[in-house]
Amino acid sequence: MNDSGIFGRLAPRDAPSQSELTGPSVARSEQLMAAVAGKPRWTDSALQAEAGQAGPAAALLSAYRRYGDSLLAKISGHFAIVLFDIEAGKALFATDRFVTHPIAYSVDSSTALLVASRADTVARQPGVNAAISPQSIFNYTFFHMVPSPGTVYAGVAKLEPATTARFDGRNVRTQRYWMPRYPERWPSEAEIIERMQPILLRAVEAAEPGDASGAFLSGGLDSSTVVGMLAKVQPAKTFSIGFSEEGYDEMEYARTSARHFKTEPNEYYVQPADVAVAVPRIAAAYDEPFGNSSAVPTMFCARLAAQSGVTHLLAGDGGDELFGGNERYARQKVFERYSMIPQPLRKLLLEPLLRSPFGALPGIPGKMRSYAEQASVGMPMRLFTYNFVQHQGPAQIFSPSFLEAVSVTEPERLQTAEYQAPATTDIVDRMLYMDWKFVLADNDLRKVNTMCSLEGVKVSYPMLDDELLELSLLVSPELKVHGTELRYLYKRAMRGFLPDRILTKTKHGFGLPFGQWLKKSPPLQELVNDSLASFANRGFVRREFSDQIIAAHRSGQANFYGTFIWVLVLLEQWLAVHAPATRAP
Repeated sequence: MNDSGIFGRLAPRDAPSQSELTGPSVARSEQLMAAVAGKPRWTDSALQAEAGQAGPAAALLSAYRRYGDSLLAKISGHFAIVLFDIEAGKALFATDRFVTHPIAYSVDSSTALLVASRADTVARQPGVNAAISPQSIFNYTFFHMVPSPGTVYAGVAKLEPATTARFDGRNVRTQRYWMPRYPERWPSEAEIIERMQPILLRAVEAAEPGDASGAFLSGGLDSSTVVGMLAKVQPAKTFSIGFSEEGYDEMEYARTSARHFKTEPNEYYVQPADVAVAVPRIAAAYDEPFGNSSAVPTMFCARLAAQSGVTHLLAGDGGDELFGGNERYARQKVFERYSMIPQPLRKLLLEPLLRSPFGALPGIPGKMRSYAEQASVGMPMRLFTYNFVQHQGPAQIFSPSFLEAVSVTEPERLQTAEYQAPATTDIVDRMLYMDWKFVLADNDLRKVNTMCSLEGVKVSYPMLDDELLELSLLVSPELKVHGTELRYLYKRAMRGFLPDRILTKTKHGFGLPFGQWLKKSPPLQELVNDSLASFANRGFVRREFSDQIIAAHRSGQANFYGTFIWVLVLLEQWLAVHAPATRAP
């Protein structure tokens, strides 16, 4: 749940009185200061009782006195924690397994530690290197966000999922305090199915919904599940966003779930004119550049809730990444079969044949050549075969001076490290683990947290409950993605609870029909034109490339560049507010 943020400054040991720490829950003793955002849960019953009576920060102080740095073994839930040992000049801070509550940090020129819930808050403090990082700009164009542990600011970092940081008075060292553990023997389908719905219900109850609570409802599996469980607890208010463009609207599925669970439905159809007005406000709200276009419907959904008197929304984020619901999981399983062909046969016969003139003959389908080309790319970079920067090539997009200042292989390094980290060789579980960071922590949760905060609404994530996460680790990869069927076991567990139409619908998403709207909305065209022209003057992209995408936009043929145009527009809008003088090296 996103609430008022943490801010702290641990001064050097020769100036302890200058230390400060604020947050939603704060506790102090002579030597220690603690701040907590969110709702940590303690496996130590005495600490859990103290948290209920004296507050989460008081329990954190007690945990530190009792367990020292090993207190992270006793904590779960959704939280960010900061603890300053003022006399020793040391600090401990950490985030939960999905970074539902972020922490950014820096050590300033006086060796004071600065921590905050937002990267821009840290960057504004005296003595912090707040220069815009060229590498982070490149990473943003690749990922459409700045992945942790970096931030857009050269001197500011942010914690990754399930990470604890220790400050020794001069340096910060980070360490993962939790990694997934997979069983030696997979439980039976029946055992998992029996546990699924009770855990989901407890997760919704743990979010403590009340009269001023409601739920996002897109009509997908996860939002429908959360709404259904909420309806068991109390009468449910639901909030749904639609688009008039064909192929983008899921409102009928949302209505199916709303009718099934007898909710009080609230709907809004976003229009192109809405987007033109909202984009500058959305871009400015983030502490870093953020280019996920589904921030737009998320903001309007949160606004609809706020206008209805709802101040707390339950979101369905996470189920796809726990139980195998994204199309790429099934697609990559198919590609993996290619690697089972003996390498000599692939390298010496099959691939040369497909690349030769004979490979273009009518009897050899183009899809076969494409399949072989993609399958020959190693994981995890095969996931990004269609990434715009990867596909076009950095040299075609960016100016030479900018490329000299960055490593174009940094995205691959970040992804490979995450992909190889868990103690499994299964491709599905490795992709899931990687998505916990790049899709959830670095992307979707930032999106929802910031847009809800912008509209004055708190948000909780029942699908990311630790107990549900642990249950997902007991589901074998084959039961997560059965052949090419996504979320196989999850759907079986929800039969009879969710409407059949929801269980059988194809994966859709929450995307914005930006390309279509750009062709027919003068206000949106003006926003894009001005933003692209302004960004071109910063020198990050080659002038030829900039002219190319501007010409494509003006001619109404911007579909090929549509997503990348959006990413650059949001980057320019963010820079215009947060770092207007920024130019490429």
